[in-house]
Amino acid sequence: MKIKSALYFTTIVAILFSPFTMLTAAQSGKILKETRKLPSFSSIQSNGSVDIIVTQGNAQTVVVEADAGLLPHLRTEVEDGVLSVGIKSYRKSFKVAKVYVQLPKLDKASLNGSGDLIVKNNFKGNSLKVKLNGSGDFDGDLELKKLEIYISGSGDASFRGINGDLKISVGGSGDVYASNLRLSDCSIKIAGSGDMTLKGSTENMVIGLAGSGDVDAHDLKAVNVSVSIAGSGDVDIFAVESISASIIGSGDVSYSGNPKTVNVSSTGSGSLIKN
Repeated sequence: MKIKSALYFTTIVAILFSPFTMLTAAQSGKILKETRKLPSFSSIQSNGSVDIIVTQGNAQTVVVEADAGLLPHLRTEVEDGVLSVGIKSYRKSFKVAKVYVQLPKLDKASLNGSGDLIVKNNFKGNSLKVKLNGSGDFDGDLELKKLEIYISGSGDASFRGINGDLKISVGGSGDVYASNLRLSDCSIKIAGSGDMTLKGSTENMVIGLAGSGDVDAHDLKAVNVSVSIAGSGDVDIFAVESISASIIGSGDVSYSGNPKTVNVSSTGSGSLIKN
């Protein structure tokens, strides 16, 4: 009996202090980083709850940061120039799931889950198209000539630094906050409940509301403004030269400035109001 007990004790000690067991115990609860070598890409697609942080650089790098147990399940794959990020076959809770991306050029980004996309440090480029289909948020510190934002989910978009054209389409409940805008053309469409705040200046602005979302463009100094309201959303604008407004819903158009030309057609309960 003593011999069996001694053997049992020796076996347990060997297991507890084996390299594998000690490594597993040491890594449990730890946050690890891993550099992954991938083919080149200029588009990003997120399908899960992973946050993606993007910076600009001549060399492409991808670094994954996550809980030790999650790390092998955090997928980063490139196909046809698109980096797809997601979590595969892992149902446990985790604290951290991030992918740090450095690349010279970013053309498109799509968020289909709850993970956020953060673009940092005045990312420069000609154009960028961002789609928010889930609950993930987009935050962009940019220097772009053209930006397109499409929101069909509940994710919010916050960005600054567009010098050219801006197009925003909201079909969901996500909100938009944009500042430091120097635009030639600004196109806004809201068919959902998301609200929008815009700051800066633009030559031309076209706003179309078919939902309940509001547009606060009081601090976006526009030369010419065209507004169409078919829903209950309200609009607040600043116009220098002209305003053309069509109101067939209950939303109001409030304006500041002293435009030379003001044309309004209203068949609904909404009205044009001078601030």
